[in-house]
Amino acid sequence: MAFSPQGNTIASASADKTIKIWNTDGTLQQTIVAHSARVNDISFSPDGKTLASASKDRTINLWNPKDGTLLQTFLGHSIEANSVSFSPDSQTLVSAGADQTVRLWQRDNSLLKTLLGSKRWVNSVSFNPQGNLLATASDDKTIKLWHIPNMTLRQTLEGYSIKSPDGHNAGVYGVSFSPDGQTIASAGGEGWVKLWRTRDGYMIKTLQGHKHEVNNVAFSPQGNILASASADKTIKLWWVKDGKFFKTLTGHNGEVFRVSFSPKGDILASASRDNTVKIWRVSDGKLLRTLKGHTNSVSGVSFNPQGDIIASASSDKTIKLWRVSDGKLLKTLMGHSDAVWGVTFSPDGQMIASISNDKTLKLWSKDGIEIKTFWGHSEAVSDVSFSPDGKMIASSSNDGTVKLWRIDTKELQTTDLNHLLIRSCRWLHNYLENNPKVSKKQRDLCFDLEE
Repeated sequence: MAFSPQGNTIASASADKTIKIWNTDGTLQQTIVAHSARVNDISFSPDGKTLASASKDRTINLWNPKDGTLLQTFLGHSIEANSVSFSPDSQTLVSAGADQTVRLWQRDNSLLKTLLGSKRWVNSVSFNPQGNLLATASDDKTIKLWHIPNMTLRQTLEGYSIKSPDGHNAGVYGVSFSPDGQTIASAGGEGWVKLWRTRDGYMIKTLQGHKHEVNNVAFSPQGNILASASADKTIKLWWVKDGKFFKTLTGHNGEVFRVSFSPKGDILASASRDNTVKIWRVSDGKLLRTLKGHTNSVSGVSFNPQGDIIASASSDKTIKLWRVSDGKLLKTLMGHSDAVWGVTFSPDGQMIASISNDKTLKLWSKDGIEIKTFWGHSEAVSDVSFSPDGKMIASSSNDGTVKLWRIDTKELQTTDLNHLLIRSCRWLHNYLENNPKVSKKQRDLCFDLEE
């Protein structure tokens, strides 16, 4: 049991895997399903903004005590974590485990906000080109529009009902803004594609033609063509102006999960359950190339801003980088511990973001070096989107939340080895200079390292 620093809240931990938050008068505020095994210890941060929990499941979790959202997960103990405590500045934690170790953890303050409100899985997330609006799509048949940067809900485009006859009649699996930001396209589980007017949420048109659910939609860079990917194994191309479809791309032997236009809009890449990525010429629908290499379903595909590299994400737990000109496999990125559901390049092409069934979002350098892992979702992460300025990432999850993350570009510079060495030597300077146990050879380690 733990009291909040303000003394007005009590948290209790239990063998039933939950944490309960109580008012001091004994009324229950909320119950957090916190871990997959017994919760051994809990502790409030000195500023009262965070609650930490240690569990038999070997993890340390950080929670927002006001709304019960998961902020971060620490992994490292090989046996159960028995106790946890914060430093006075609330930024460092110490935990003790049955593995006979005491571990220090530095808080990651990348998480800006958790957006709540969806009743079921959130399947898709997309920033508008202006960066002041975020669209999310959910299994509860709704599309939500959020103001950025104040992160408040602007509007909900409701699912089908008597009061809302224009809405989707099944879960919404994909959402995308047109290049000018004035139109939103959505992909529905009932097999429909819908076009919406951004400024007021008016439903412009329903595009029908697919025989099964539509998983994803993408606008061409010019904004005149919309591509849709479906479980019926096809991709359809539609004229945005009148909503008429003009071409069906066939060739995949399984469900098509994702489509992506090249920056010029002349070619289209598709990802499928048949373990392949296919590249198509948009003008005539000709299949140009099939990329083979994944050993399981390919669920994500993305062009870099230069248009010469394609990244693909697969249930085989890998991301692959391909050269567009000849289809050559350039690199395989390994780091996720479960299926990778999506992948996208940052607006400047310097980073790659991937999301996975392992509940994480990862950042990689364009060369495939793993930079950072974002923990916080309690279920599979379903989609990811960079803000247009590249300073934020939005992720959606099966836990029903959308999380907005800050990208610390200074921190990510540590992927430059020389920069990392310089920073390390700065930190070690006093130790190397003043520790009598350090040999002269060790003291000179950083002597001729140029900044």
